[in-house]
This record gives sequence, C-alpha cells and structure tokens, in this order.
Amino acid sequence: ALLEAEVAEATGREFTLGEMDLELLPALRFVAHGISLAGPNWGSEPQMLQLGTLEAVVKPTSLLFGPPQIESITLEDVVLLLETDSSGDLNWSLDQGVAGAGKGAGEQPDESGLSRPMPVKLGKVTISHLLVKRRQPGKAEQQLALDELVIKPEDAGVMELAGSGKVRSLVFDVAAGLAQSSEELAINPLQLRIGSSDIGGNIRLDSDGFRLTRVDLTSKKLDLTELLGEEWAGATSGDG
Repeated sequence: ALLEAEVAEATGREFTLGEMDLELLPALRFVAHGISLAGPNWGSEPQMLQLGTLEAVVKPTSLLFGPPQIESITLEDVVLLLETDSSGDLNWSLDQGVAGAGKGAGEQPDESGLSRPMPVKLGKVTISHLLVKRRQPGKAEQQLALDELVIKPEDAGVMELAGSGKVRSLVFDVAAGLAQSSEELAINPLQLRIGSSDIGGNIRLDSDGFRLTRVDLTSKKLDLTELLGEEWAGATSGDG
C-alpha cells in the first residue's frame, strides 16, 4: 500500500499492485502480479498501463557497496495505451503530485546543487507478450504486438536487442546493437525483416532518442506498398 501511494503521489495517477513475493537468497528477487497505472479522466480506457507480471533480480551485495546492480528484469503480458485527445493532451504526460516529487531517495545532488539519478547497473531485460495501442482523434487505431523482446548488455557499453512480433498485419524480426553517449543514441548494426522487406544499416538519434540525426539504410528487398499502404506509397512514387 505504501508503494502504491508513493507512485500515485509522484504520477498523479492511481497505481495498483496485486500479489507480491520477495525472496532474499540466493539473490534478492521481487515478483509482482496485477500491476496497473490509470490513465487521465478523458481517456478511452481506465488504465493506461497493465502489466501481468514483473520480476526483478538484484545482486544483494550491490545494495551495500554500490552501485545497485539489477541482474535481470522480466515483464510479461504488458498492455500499453498511448492516447492523444482532441486538444492535443497526451495520456503519458504525467503530473508531478507534489513539489519536488522527482527528488527522492534514489537521487543525489550534483556539483550544481541539482539532483541527479543514482547510477544503476542493469542486466538482461526480457519483455514477453507486449501490446502497444496508439489512439489519435480522427485516425484508425495502430497496434504493435511483440511476442518477445530481449535486451542485454554486451562489451564496451553496447546493448544487444532482439525481438519479434507484428505491426499492423506485418510480422517482423529485429536485431540491433544499441550504444548511447551524452550526445546521441546509435542503433548499429540494425537488421529488420518486416513482411517481405529486408532492411539493414544504422540509425542515429539525439541523446533523448526522439529526433533522427542520421540514417544509413540498405535494403535487399523493399515493398513500400506493403509497409506504408497503397495511398502513401502511390503518392510517394508519383512525386518522384
């Protein structure tokens, strides 16, 4: 109940935890079922996020000597609704419940006097059965379904990503290396098979991961009509 109240205060949303279990040996293992985070009052569904199972394994000695080391995180049966209303409000734009709510025990001051997150070493992340729904006024709902996504650290700070699923009606498989610096997020190499298309190369984004800065892609086979739809592909070919 305390954790539920703290998350609700920090986000301004109702947060629910179902059954929980904690094991101390041989590793610190936390398992929770029936997790949900409410959406805003204007949302089309009561819950923005539903999570069937969360399991986290932490190296106990790292809590004593630091930095905290999460050996693995597993998420199962995840449903995420991303929604925009007619005025442009986003359901994932969370309120800060109280002033300073973002400056908790997990943060420490830097030289400027501002708080910064305590570093955490993160190991393997596995997501099974993820459904992302995107809803916008006047547009058909878009869905991304992941059967499984695995992200794990490799050498030299590179994260290895591999996953499979379906976007719209197209089955896809993806494999990539992820490397993040203070200036950019690099996805290199990237190998994506979606529908009948086969795409490879690398993509670079800004440090926040939202703005493309460079794209170098090659394709062994590319079907724009299949990927983008007949109307969009037709308009693109007509312009060229």
